[in-house]
Amino acid sequence: MKKTTDKEDASLEAKHFDGKSSEADGSAGVLSSVQLLAKIKARNPVTSASLTNDSNLVNSQEVHDDDLALLEDVRTFIAFQCAVDGQGTTEEILQRFKNRLPPENSAKFKAMLRQICDFTRSNGIGVWSLKPEMR
Repeated sequence: MKKTTDKEDASLEAKHFDGKSSEADGSAGVLSSVQLLAKIKARNPVTSASLTNDSNLVNSQEVHDDDLALLEDVRTFIAFQCAVDGQGTTEEILQRFKNRLPPENSAKFKAMLRQICDFTRSNGIGVWSLKPEMR
């Protein structure tokens, strides 16, 4: 059995949210689109395997930018345009973005949603709530 040090024990303790920003400059509030895209890029680097097509290779930066633009549009939609600000049902989201979601990308879209939202099911209805850092 491995012994833990006091430092390791401290890192295992539950963290408490005190409402203060963890940003070094102390700024808080709504993220700009540039800041949001930077956070998304840092959290979810796209692998080249997810960017290839069976018949040809696609420019990875172009696809990556398209994915980020879609994700930013989804975030904005959930934040401000759903029936409840900050959360949207699966039906609302799919209805709004159906023309941008080919069936072969449904798993990728779900993974993208999980990067910015928490999923719950209430009375059989799927609800996607923006994570606090994405509001």
